[in-house]
Amino acid sequence: MILSSVVFVVAGFSGKLVQIPKVAGLPAPHPYAISGDGKTVIGQFAPGNPFIWRGSDISRFRPVSDQNVLDHYAQAASFDGSIIVGKGGGAYRWKRSSGAERLGKKIDAFAYGVSADGSVVVGQVQTAKGLDGFVWSPKSGFEIVPDYPLLSVSPDGSSACGIRRVKDGVEAIDWRQGLAQTLPVPPGTTDSSAYGISENGLVIVGSVTNKSATSACIWENEQCRTLSNLGSKDTTARAVTYDGTYIGGYADEEAIVWQQNGSAMKLSGMLTKAGVSVRGWKFESVTGIARVKNTLFLTGWAHYNGKEAGFWVTLNVS
Repeated sequence: MILSSVVFVVAGFSGKLVQIPKVAGLPAPHPYAISGDGKTVIGQFAPGNPFIWRGSDISRFRPVSDQNVLDHYAQAASFDGSIIVGKGGGAYRWKRSSGAERLGKKIDAFAYGVSADGSVVVGQVQTAKGLDGFVWSPKSGFEIVPDYPLLSVSPDGSSACGIRRVKDGVEAIDWRQGLAQTLPVPPGTTDSSAYGISENGLVIVGSVTNKSATSACIWENEQCRTLSNLGSKDTTARAVTYDGTYIGGYADEEAIVWQQNGSAMKLSGMLTKAGVSVRGWKFESVTGIARVKNTLFLTGWAHYNGKEAGFWVTLNVS
């Protein structure tokens, strides 16, 4: 069942839209994630060429000093943005104060998620039999999660979610208390994916696909429910706030924000309602979302005056 859209509240008339700066000679920045406090954005100029942005200048980000390492990726950040994880000659965990440390010994490991305090990292690793997941912490070290690649970890580090490859496609999974399992899906589902997870793992977001459409969905209380599609055929939820109340993603190349109750609104409409001009902008996807009290922070990619662009948005919400 797809929920009908209900009232979506944007408090007051305050908001801000910022185009993430470009660097001469490089493609436009494509944001991948935002820190929990909303102040740090990370992503890629191009594959293997990551950046970090903290509200003013944009910086090329090279976590590993070894010049022979070319595959640099920044994928997720801690709450305050001081710890970043990704891939650079293998999975890494980078601290602003001390630089990068490699997680495990496998060069085909990729860190995809980090807890709010930076103490738990999850990801995937290529092994002889295929793709596995991993969980890393200072206490337990690098632990393999067989058959279950992990794409995101809850802010408290207790749970994670991801995608498991099966014979005919992929299926959404979650991991908690050391156990991984497939998430439930509606009848007729051919594929499912889990991309974001809230505090304590109470809310997981992603998508489910059947023969006719892909729908953004939310998993709560061991049940899957699809979100409003605003009349689109292809919708996906990519990220969720720590408290699980707001969800970001896209619908047919239009950036969308959902509330936990199922209501949906285009990002362009939210900004207009908040009194922010969107002239020249075509918002295509929300890839990172954070909430601090009544302020919502969003990042993602778009086109501005016909050219690719990354964006950072703040909105006052109820």
